[in-house]
Order: sequence, then structure tokens, then C-alpha cells
Amino acid sequence: MSNLTCDVLIIGAGPAGLAAACTAAQSGQSVLMLDDNPNPGGQIWRDGPGVMLPVLAQQYRQAVGALNNVTLLNAVKIVAHCGRQQILYEGAVGSGLVDYQRLILCCGARELLLPFPGWTLPGVTGAGGLQAQIKQGLQIKGERVAIAGSGPLLLAVADSVTKAGGDVVLLAEQTSARRLAGFASGLWRWPTKLHQSLTLLHRRYRPDSYVLAALGGQRLEAVRVQQGRRVAMLPCDRLACGFGLVANIELAMHLGCRISNHRVAVDEWQQTSVPQIYAAGDCTGVGGSELALAEGAIAGYAATGNMEQAQGINGTA
Repeated sequence: MSNLTCDVLIIGAGPAGLAAACTAAQSGQSVLMLDDNPNPGGQIWRDGPGVMLPVLAQQYRQAVGALNNVTLLNAVKIVAHCGRQQILYEGAVGSGLVDYQRLILCCGARELLLPFPGWTLPGVTGAGGLQAQIKQGLQIKGERVAIAGSGPLLLAVADSVTKAGGDVVLLAEQTSARRLAGFASGLWRWPTKLHQSLTLLHRRYRPDSYVLAALGGQRLEAVRVQQGRRVAMLPCDRLACGFGLVANIELAMHLGCRISNHRVAVDEWQQTSVPQIYAAGDCTGVGGSELALAEGAIAGYAATGNMEQAQGINGTA
């Protein structure tokens, strides 16, 4: 059992956690990061065989790795809250207690999955789950992949499948074409997002479409889909479904933090309702990596008392 002590404990090493570590470390205080993935980066910057990480992700990983007062423990999980400012963690090689002065929760978000007939068949996964498996080296070359659900993640998953040699036979978006057009008309306010959407458009994209059932015996063989007013059946080897993201709030709830609209409630300094506990990134509301980086930086500054620097980010975020 390895017990640890730190000034600032950060749970999660995605964009928000990495940004929080960078700014908190500027105070000279000791920072400890705990993350359940084998490498830092979270879900959006997940590393793996053959993955080319974005330049920004590489820069943050290198920056945190170069900080002498930051310790990162990967592949560990939080087991329990053992008392005021103390948690119990465990990993493959052991467990231990962490005593901290301030805590920053950067727990991210997870996929929302909705059940349908056949959803437990081998070959049916979450959309983000399939993307993560591809990044970890899953070979899908030549496989027929149907992707269904709602949200921009579907486009990114289709891009990953295509780059890995898979054949996207369907990209079913349950939202109607009219509502999609209304959403797209507002993207001009975020040029980067607009550019990403245009580059990820796929010829198999079908609005107003959703899965009725996954079909097969021992594993997935086909999918039955409602496409507008007609029903179609498509043979496929894999089905990846995702219906958006939901904030990971369980640890915050356990610690007594106020939850509002299914996310951790924070003020302008990323302070939760519990003294000495901050939260940043998707656990406070899904907003993408850019917002997570800004919130993490604010939390790191605020948790170490550097309110002037936090104010500077708050004024531009």
C-alpha cells in the first residue's frame, strides 16, 4: 500500500486535467494526477498503436511530463472517499490513500447508450467505444460498419472507421433534416467547428434514421433501420451506436457537490458547492476540448490561489 500526500489532487488526465496541472504547478505546490487510462489525454486524446495525436495534445503531455512538482499515476481508479480530504485509490500494482488540500475533478463524460432489440449481440458497441478500440489497434479492414445515433461524434467515428480500412455502410442520424439545418446555420459563430463538420461529412449520412433492431445468431449479421418512412435492412459486421454524452458526476455526488441539470455545478472559478473542491471539463457540462482546456486552466489557478491569472482566462473564455 502506497500512501501519498499532495497540495492539489486532480482526478482525470484529459484536456481539463492536463490544463489544470499546468496552471496549478506554476504555484510551486505539489500536484498529483490520477487517471484510469494507461496514458494521459482522456477519451478525446486517447493514445494507441498507430495513433497520431494532435499537436496540442502532444504539447500538453510534454508540458506536464516536464514539471518536477507534478506526479501522474495512470491506470488507477478511485475506490472510496475515506474522510475529509482523503481518498482511496487502487491500481494493478497496489492501492493507497491520498491526503490532499484541494481537489480538482476532471472526470469527463461518457456515452449515452439506448437499448433496442439485439443491442447485446457481439459486434454491437458504443460509437466512442469502437473509436477507442480502433485507436488501441483493433483491425477492421474490409469490415462493414453501420454507425447510428445522434450527435457530431458519429461523424468522427465514421472518419476513424474509414481511415482504418473499414467500410461505412450507413451513418444514421436520428435528428430530422430540418433540425439539423437549423443547427448547422448557427455554426458560422464557431469557424473551427464549421470546418470540422464540413471535412467530416460522409456520403452515407442519413438524417431522420434510427436503428430498429440488430439481427444475428451468435453475433451481429445485419441491422434493421427506419429511414424516414421506409424500413431497410443492411448486412453489416459491426454496429456502433451513440446518443450523445452524459457528464460523469458520480464522484462529485459522493463528495457532496451540488448537481444541476445532470452536471457538476460550479461558479466562475470552477469552485463547486464544497469548499476546496473544484471541477472542470465535461463533468460540468459537455462543451468540447477547447472549453475543457480553459476551465481546467481556471481551476488550476483558482485552486492554488492565483486569482489574477484565473481572472485573465475568465475574461477571454
